[in-house]
Amino acid sequence: MVKRRIIWSISPLPPCNTPPDAGIALISDTVTCPGYSVFLIDTTHDVTYQNLSFNWQFSTDGITYADIPGATADTLTFTVNTNTWFRFRTTCNGTSDGYSNIVKVVMSPPFACYGFSQAIGGNNDSSDVGAFIIGDISNNNNIYAFITGGPHLLNPASVKKRTDYTAAGTMELITDSLYKISIYHIMKGSNHADAQVSVFIDYNNNQQYDSPNERVFTGVANLNNFYLNGSFQTPTSPALNVATGLRVVLNNDLSPNGASDNGVGTYVSGETEDYLVRFKLKQLVSTGIEEAQILDQIGVYPNPTNGKVFVGFNLHENLNVQLSVLSITGAVLESRTINGVKGQAVEEFNLGAYAKGTYLIRLQTEKGTYVRRIVVE
Repeated sequence: MVKRRIIWSISPLPPCNTPPDAGIALISDTVTCPGYSVFLIDTTHDVTYQNLSFNWQFSTDGITYADIPGATADTLTFTVNTNTWFRFRTTCNGTSDGYSNIVKVVMSPPFACYGFSQAIGGNNDSSDVGAFIIGDISNNNNIYAFITGGPHLLNPASVKKRTDYTAAGTMELITDSLYKISIYHIMKGSNHADAQVSVFIDYNNNQQYDSPNERVFTGVANLNNFYLNGSFQTPTSPALNVATGLRVVLNNDLSPNGASDNGVGTYVSGETEDYLVRFKLKQLVSTGIEEAQILDQIGVYPNPTNGKVFVGFNLHENLNVQLSVLSITGAVLESRTINGVKGQAVEEFNLGAYAKGTYLIRLQTEKGTYVRRIVVE
């Protein structure tokens, strides 16, 4: 019997192309608030070649890019605090670079940013909001619908930590009216897990969700009822004609917690969705005349803060604006004037040198004065 020796040979990878193909980059969110993270992925770049290296890059001006240290994998979770551009760099032999398309996330204006709330469980985050619908209960019509869709279980779209819908437009609601809401629970796994669902509306437009009065719905999505239906009655005197926050929190933690009870806080698994609504007066007798609004969408963010704070507002007329930081007793601590403002504007203050406590941000024009509270921690 003759023994034969078999030698296996493995062909080496071919040399990399110059420039290499960097593939297509995707981003989870194009709009968010400072302090939140975005998820980036690029799985279509060159792989099966010799001497390839990779790195995600970022830019804060869309012109000059820098490598993100350690960001060499196909996926990246990155916390943003300002408008940020991203691209994926693929390098051949350390000298020839190829770049993916550029993706960008922009910051929501301060009036659209509320307290921090999102899932932080990473791979343990398994649940999302599959649909959020507001309807007119008097005629059973759906008037606003935000739908991800798909099945309840094994839903590949169920990967969000937070979704910012504030750039999608402002939902208009009427005072002293009854609305129906529906929330659909989706999961990426094959096994159901119960989730608590809470809905909040900032009726008084103080940029906080004051529970329990501003928690308008709460329920538990379970295996037999994962499409929740409910209703809420709008108050007779909310803040009128101004964009104000609506937040949906779907949370697999059923125990008492800040995110589900008060609208602010982190949790392991679920999703936070943020929207804007605007209230109009209920007209018992139509007059055909609508009150002219000089200013709306005034807000401060972040609140509380330990330093930097942004003041955002929207003026419908060309006016001079004086912005002031006041003590809680009304003493002016600093002030600035911006001439000829019309449309949306954002101003930045740094309160890091002030003692911890409550302060006031005052906006004055010749047509009126507006005040917001800000807490320095």
